[in-house]
Amino acid sequence: MTEQVPAPWTLTGNGLMLLYRFPREFVLENGFVPSERRDSFVGGIGGVMLVDYQTSNVGPYRELLFIPGQFQIGGKRYYAITKIYVSTMISVENGRTNWAIPKELADFDIQNDDHTFAATQEGKSILNLSIKSRRLSLPVNTAWSPLKLLLGQLQNGSLYITAPAAKGKIQLANILDVRANPALFPDIGQFPPLAAVGVRDFTMTFPVAHVQPFAQSLGAPTHEHP
Repeated sequence: MTEQVPAPWTLTGNGLMLLYRFPREFVLENGFVPSERRDSFVGGIGGVMLVDYQTSNVGPYRELLFIPGQFQIGGKRYYAITKIYVSTMISVENGRTNWAIPKELADFDIQNDDHTFAATQEGKSILNLSIKSRRLSLPVNTAWSPLKLLLGQLQNGSLYITAPAAKGKIQLANILDVRANPALFPDIGQFPPLAAVGVRDFTMTFPVAHVQPFAQSLGAPTHEHP
């Protein structure tokens, strides 16, 4: 067991966000959605993030994650991370303990001034990505946004609710090439993203999760797309 490092955490670094609206069938068949969450998926904007944390409460590490969209629980909607890899075991174990984020260990390679990314696990490719960032950068702060990233992660019969916040600079980017291994990560290469955004010099805060017993909503969710 590695050192326990409780929330809140403050992290800094650079990253890339790819925003999508995934088909429901793709999410349920290829999005690594746990069986207990399949009926509560309601769609909306999903995304992929690839992050190089330069500082954190557990030291530097790298991360690749997939968010298929939103899930409805008890009449409320939450985003959920269904697949995520990080580069250190201390991040794996504390991510699971603090926020019920299902982190797995992987190796990462970032080259050419953050323009090429590769993630592997035990020698098997997870994701390869090449991008080209545009020059113009703009400040961004989630405190300004009416849309909040509210995570609702399930673990051991409990719902972990977390509202991370971030500020930094963003740049639009173009994807030059993306290849995913569908056995280890959703095959996002078959869909054009709604947007690709580089995030530079950000500061992110992950607060203490609000943990409550999980009770599946009795009402049928309204799906946003077929």
